[in-house]
Amino acid sequence: MHTMSENGQQPPDDSVSFKLTPEAASELDAIVRDTKLKDRRDVLRKAFSILRIHIQAHREGKKIIIMKPDSKEPSQIITIDHLM
Repeated sequence: MHTMSENGQQPPDDSVSFKLTPEAASELDAIVRDTKLKDRRDVLRKAFSILRIHIQAHREGKKIIIMKPDSKEPSQIITIDHLM
């Protein structure tokens, strides 16, 4: 149930809807198949969470790295510097 805000208007809906290209839809479906995630919404929720982690790391001057378990050197360094 929605209630009116102080200015007398409906509050914005918390849902988001957008069209996916066939390629993006296929990629989302592949991620669902290849992981334990339940559906496309679950993939997008996890992606949003990962982006928030990256943003926080960036603010703290940190980088996200990918390492092989038996290595002391990063395999990849992931940065979102170009987004900030």
